Amino acid sequence: MPLGFTYMILSVLRLVPYRKKVILSNIENSFPNNTSQENKLILKQFYKYFSRLLAESIYNLNISKRNLSKRMIVKNPEVMDELYSKNKNVILVSAHYNNWSF
Repeated sequence: MPLGFTYMILSVLRLVPYRKKVILSNIENSFPNNTSQENKLILKQFYKYFSRLLAESIYNLNISKRNLSKRMIVKNPEVMDELYSKNKNVILVSAHYNNWSF
């Protein structure tokens, strides 16, 4: 399923008040000087972010090697090659960052 289509389907989640009280309380605690209107805007932006994050997580379950290589950068791949040649076990840890878009 194309990522854009997945985004479209999961955009419906923005309408579902998932843990709304908890999220709004966290926003109010984090930004005590904000108005109620400003906090509601942040809440709306969070739901947009959250639905996109879920869409990407689902998309990544079946992503092709070609598409994955467009979206991911491996720094120092020679380190992995060396460990592989020595028959060493490796655990890869990655970060999901710079995805907060409005």
